Amino acid sequence: MSRTDAVYHKNALFINAALLATHANSSDGFRQKDVKFYIELLTNWMETSFRGFGLDIQNTQVQRILKDLSAEGILKEELVNKRPRYHFTSVGLLEITTRLVSDDSLMDLHNFYFLYHVVSLYSGKMEELLVRQRDSLPKSYKIEIKHLLNPANLIDRQIQRVNKEIDKLESRIKDAYKMSEIAEGMIKKEKPLSEIVLKIESLYPYQLNNQKKMSELFNTLSSDVQYLEITEAPKLRAKTLWEPLLKDYQSYLSNIQQL
Repeated sequence: MSRTDAVYHKNALFINAALLATHANSSDGFRQKDVKFYIELLTNWMETSFRGFGLDIQNTQVQRILKDLSAEGILKEELVNKRPRYHFTSVGLLEITTRLVSDDSLMDLHNFYFLYHVVSLYSGKMEELLVRQRDSLPKSYKIEIKHLLNPANLIDRQIQRVNKEIDKLESRIKDAYKMSEIAEGMIKKEKPLSEIVLKIESLYPYQLNNQKKMSELFNTLSSDVQYLEITEAPKLRAKTLWEPLLKDYQSYLSNIQQL
């Protein structure tokens, strides 16, 4: 992946929104500098997500993104007074809209608020732009468009994702405390560490167990670290890693359910 590709994929949510905003406000095609302005404007709304006042994107990066999208058949480039202007193809407009609303914002939870805001505020305008090209779009797309641009569907999808993460964390926390409890109980019975590790391994295999079994991993550790990892470490990880994350997800879930 080139540096420009990386910029696009990392910031696709904002760049795709900027492309749609630029298109909506340009009757005769848009220029590279128009796209750059809207990228900076929209990312400024979410400046806490970036190091500066928004995404610091270079002209050459914007130019390359537009060239790449043209090569994909999403944009069509034409020269006007020897300067390039861009138009969405009928397929391209639907593709960018789909990319926008399908953005996986679970890893950047606050970005979901941006997506929800844009779709809630401009779904009517985006639908109008898409339907305006109805001559070149199958009729079945009208149903798809309404589904894509329904803010309630975004909320439902995000709730499902967050609930899944909450379930995983709750299970992990429960297992961690149980692991420590079993290990401490076996230590009181003066069972050797090797036996304890095999017991834990059989009951609670960790996610990388197919690459290296827990018992193999523990054989690479010193005895004091083995003791720490089998007794204190699981419940400490639950308290300092997974329980705070769980609270964040639960709070976030409450917030999006109120949107």
